Amino acid sequence: TPFVVKLHNHAPLSAVLPVFAFEHPAADECLERSIVLDFPFAVDATVHGLAGYFEAQLFDDVMISINPATFSDGMFSWFPLFLPFSRPVHVAAGASLSVQLWRRCAP
Repeated sequence: TPFVVKLHNHAPLSAVLPVFAFEHPAADECLERSIVLDFPFAVDATVHGLAGYFEAQLFDDVMISINPATFSDGMFSWFPLFLPFSRPVHVAAGASLSVQLWRRCAP
């Protein structure tokens, strides 16, 4: 079960990677998506889950973001998603962690 949390005591171990993009309005479009992400690791690590961020292009040059690289000033009440793993995963330095994510639509 994912949680919306303010991240404490965490270490960013890999770059933030884009996952899904949506164009709105999309009333007639199926928004199901899937992706495989590979996170390379420079150090040995035990990974307990993933942090998820969002960016939204609202209009022309107006964007809001909680991605650390593009964080919008004043976004103090929006927090990342933490997606915990059912078991921690050890990743050796020089290896990659491969994760498959889905976004499913309700039946």
